[in-house]
Amino acid sequence: MQTVDASSVIHAWDTYPIGNFPKLWEWVAEQINHGELDICRVAYDAIARKTPDCGTWLQSNGFKCSEITNAIAQKALRIKAILGIRQRFSAKGVDENDLLIIARASIEEIDRVSEERPQRQLPGDMAHWRIPAVCRHVDVGVNCVQFIEIIKQSGRKLG
Repeated sequence: MQTVDASSVIHAWDTYPIGNFPKLWEWVAEQINHGELDICRVAYDAIARKTPDCGTWLQSNGFKCSEITNAIAQKALRIKAILGIRQRFSAKGVDENDLLIIARASIEEIDRVSEERPQRQLPGDMAHWRIPAVCRHVDVGVNCVQFIEIIKQSGRKLG
């Protein structure tokens, strides 16, 4: 199973339009319905706000949000403390929603799908670390992949 963030879904929606790649979107719906792809409530809300047609498509294809539990919220707070983020999030690093999705992936021991690329050089201030770096932190231990990687890993012909 993989938990997908808003950036990956929006990227896929914009890069692989459903009118041009219907088999891809049939596969996405299949993965969602079989519980292989998951989208947390915070990611879905961002998707629906930024690309309403994608939010509508997700709803019409059996999508159900996974909710943020107390355990996930507590884990996100621990990761926030590890990063040394005390009050406000840095515009250069992860935000609250990112931490919630990373926390869920960590607790469930599942992959985190994000379109963010790894930083070439990690900033000394961990508050400026992006999603891939936070996922790789020894105390977090989440595998972070991009959407194209889950397509490749599927081995399916979707074009």
